Amino acid sequence: MAERINYLIEKDTRMVGDHLYRYWLALQEIGYNDMVVDVACGHGFGSIILAYKANHVIAIDKLETSEILLEVKHYKKENLNTAVFYNLEKESPVLVSFETIEHLENPQNLIKQFPKFKKVILSTPVIPTKHTNSAHLQDFTRDDVLSWFPADVWNVKWERLQNDIYIILCVEKRQ
Repeated sequence: MAERINYLIEKDTRMVGDHLYRYWLALQEIGYNDMVVDVACGHGFGSIILAYKANHVIAIDKLETSEILLEVKHYKKENLNTAVFYNLEKESPVLVSFETIEHLENPQNLIKQFPKFKKVILSTPVIPTKHTNSAHLQDFTRDDVLSWFPADVWNVKWERLQNDIYIILCVEKRQ
């Protein structure tokens, strides 16, 4: 199972469609003045999509920046930057993180960053996948995912179940 999608050459159209749908949902939640941090952006194709609406997008991945640029360089966007690491020092409007947290040895490292954002849009499998995908280090349930966003701090704007496997969730900080 591919864990990084290069949209320019990927032949599995369902996989591409699933990822594009997630970014389409994220676009509905992003404002024209928003700064968006796209964590685990892979080659950056989704970040490019977000940059068509957001004021600024920071595409972050553990890939070398040059690999992120493999796709990004084809789309000249002044409001799109890439990074291998980014230190967020002040609250940012939007975090986008698709198919990331299940790959982390310590998912708490990402979860503890959520309060730095006003809105979080993420997806992850909510059925066991570790036994079928060696890149997945964690299994989560829907209740696990919702527990990361306490109701006194976060409002669940919407959630979707995709292909009976993935939860796609948008939460916003309460005012």
